[in-house]
Amino acid sequence: MEPMSKKRRFVYLSLCWAFFFALLPLVSLYASGYRLGEGFSITRTGGIYIHARTMGAVLSIDGSPVKTLGALDRGFFVQNLKPKIYEIEVAKEGFVTWKKKVFVEEGIVTENSSSLYPDRITLRDIPKIITENSKGQSRENPEYIKLIALFEEKENDSTEPEVSKEKFSANFPLQSGDVSIWQENGEVIARFKDRDMSNIPYFFCSYGECKSEISVFSISGVVKHADFYPGKSDTVIFTLPEGVYIVGLDITSPQFTMPLYEGEDADFRVDNGLIYLKDKDVISRVEM
Repeated sequence: MEPMSKKRRFVYLSLCWAFFFALLPLVSLYASGYRLGEGFSITRTGGIYIHARTMGAVLSIDGSPVKTLGALDRGFFVQNLKPKIYEIEVAKEGFVTWKKKVFVEEGIVTENSSSLYPDRITLRDIPKIITENSKGQSRENPEYIKLIALFEEKENDSTEPEVSKEKFSANFPLQSGDVSIWQENGEVIARFKDRDMSNIPYFFCSYGECKSEISVFSISGVVKHADFYPGKSDTVIFTLPEGVYIVGLDITSPQFTMPLYEGEDADFRVDNGLIYLKDKDVISRVEM
């Protein structure tokens, strides 16, 4: 086999360098998050971060499984997504599937928080009377007495600035940091009170537009009681005329709503991070 001539080697080397320099801008654009969009236009990608706490939960985007949450993970991070609205699901067997439409913008990581709750709720009744010894002597259960007093406490009558006190029901206004929640004229309202909109929580933003005040949901009756779900600032438990419901503050479709306990006489309280339900004179601890 004859060795390649210098002229041919020079031509091949020149073609390789030309090919390299031609690809360099494309590689640089790709590494910077740009992709080929519709009509062969260059589009910068975005990403999503979905907070999650349930190990083994699976994230799906537009119906396709993407990631599984590991033991040390605290959420799902997916990048290099073209700007558009995605159908997001977080699911695990034995839990209610969380669904949300998420709008991905160019060069921005869109944040959201998934909530997985067991599809079957366990209730542990708190007995009124307890037996103390082998002789069968009994007395009132101090835990039950404490909880009854908690349910009978007068609701908070503090007021939200700029809103008249007469428009409140239940224990409104509900406060968590700079977020305030109350009922007004058939609407449950959430307001972000900090003037610095750069710190606004994600659930005040929908499809790229952020508002300092949103309507969480409409109601024809009165909210009897409300409290933030233990450990979460984006989820609230409400006692409505039909029962007790868990509601996500993120109003982007579909809004998360889950019945915790249905019944006209139902009510709830949160105490030391635990949820207690009351139906007539029966008090139960929720185990999820």
